[in-house]
Amino acid sequence: MKLKYTMLVCCILSLTACSLDNYDTPDGGINGSVVDVATGELVPQPVNATTGMRVRLTQQDWKVEAESQLFYAQENGQFINGQLFNGEYTMVLEQTNFFPVEEQSVTINGQTNVIVEVVPYANVSIANISLKDLIINADVIVGRTWNWQTDSKDCKITAIKLYWNVSNHIDRDAGHNLGTGNLNCSTMSDADILSGGQQVSMEINSANINKYAHFIKANGNKIYVRAVVVTKYAGTEYYNYSNIQELNIEL
Repeated sequence: MKLKYTMLVCCILSLTACSLDNYDTPDGGINGSVVDVATGELVPQPVNATTGMRVRLTQQDWKVEAESQLFYAQENGQFINGQLFNGEYTMVLEQTNFFPVEEQSVTINGQTNVIVEVVPYANVSIANISLKDLIINADVIVGRTWNWQTDSKDCKITAIKLYWNVSNHIDRDAGHNLGTGNLNCSTMSDADILSGGQQVSMEINSANINKYAHFIKANGNKIYVRAVVVTKYAGTEYYNYSNIQELNIEL
């Protein structure tokens, strides 16, 4: 009797496992890019973390009301989620560094490429950069790809910043940089800021070099630097990032 009972339990568990295994698995995904509508270039983003650009996807043709799927963009301006079901979705971009875009409809059919054209508040790049006596100096170029001369959109550039880190993941979050250089632009006109390069300096704390020396050596004596332009729009400050640059440092 005990043997029969054991066999019955095993059969029930086996059938239950088979039933669970029969659930559908995701058959699609999204490979997205946020690009400047004027240039076609990717719009750099913060580190892929809770403060970065967030993508909210909600499936519209599910049998029941679906919960939104949330994930974050990469620093290069791409956003990827390879575990989606095929179907019709709405997509909302949140915590962005470009002028607001409307909710979009997206059809996922296998691994689906999506390009979102946006207008960033500003763009920023590092033209020249040097390191001497633990002082980083950089010429930072700030631009806009929209016609700000005829319509400022009530935007004001308030600061240009430099961040450095021993990792190539850098943004303004305290956990993603080891130091900051700041050029206060609140008293400068946007026209002056946009007319040419602005020099920004930053001093590296020697204690951080000593603390992370093993990490720096493992990276081939490299540290990493990123520039940021801060724009105030509708009472809120938004951060646009440059690409990340490497600097060699002697230890």
